[in-house]
Amino acid sequence: MSTITTTTSTLNVRMPDSTKDTLEALAQATGRSKNYHILEALNQYLTQQSWQIAEIQAGIADLEAGRSVPQAQVAAEVRALIEDTRRTRAS
Repeated sequence: MSTITTTTSTLNVRMPDSTKDTLEALAQATGRSKNYHILEALNQYLTQQSWQIAEIQAGIADLEAGRSVPQAQVAAEVRALIEDTRRTRAS
């Protein structure tokens, strides 16, 4: 049987007392450690932020490559769809 070893580091964080109190209450209510909840929250935040940054960078690359639609064209298409929907509902 093999054992996987993960290297960890220690990081001190300053937080408002109210946040610490909420964290302690959550840990108590769930039977999980404060460290567990902090890591869960941090991992979710980092995943979300990494996704958002990657999407922004992809959008910028699309713009630079000319893969975009002018705002006026989009607005005209939306107005046409709205009018078509109104006509369909009116008949």
